[in-house]
Amino acid sequence: MDSHGVRPSARSSGAERRREKRYEVDLPGAVELGGVAHPVMVSDLSPSGALISAEAGDGFPAGAKLTLLVQQFGPIAARVAHVGHGFYGLQFIDPHLHRDRLVEWLRKEVDAS
Repeated sequence: MDSHGVRPSARSSGAERRREKRYEVDLPGAVELGGVAHPVMVSDLSPSGALISAEAGDGFPAGAKLTLLVQQFGPIAARVAHVGHGFYGLQFIDPHLHRDRLVEWLRKEVDAS
């Protein structure tokens, strides 16, 4: 893991269905929903989505459109694709808007670690 908490993901569950490389990260962020920012931790990140965790009281319903805010990337429009116990899988709505910058940053961080 590098100084920003980034490493390639070793998760195999569902990895066969994914077309893009996923990275395990440990990044603080926020989710903005209905004008309210909720603190989250981003634990998995790819050019097309993210896995986040949130406090027990912060519930994001499946299908909800929200904004993921991560300092290194800025705002990313997303949709809640699946909901687990305190974990949420996000699918980025317009991944092409940030894909190149995100992939470049992740590669640099992994190479530096």
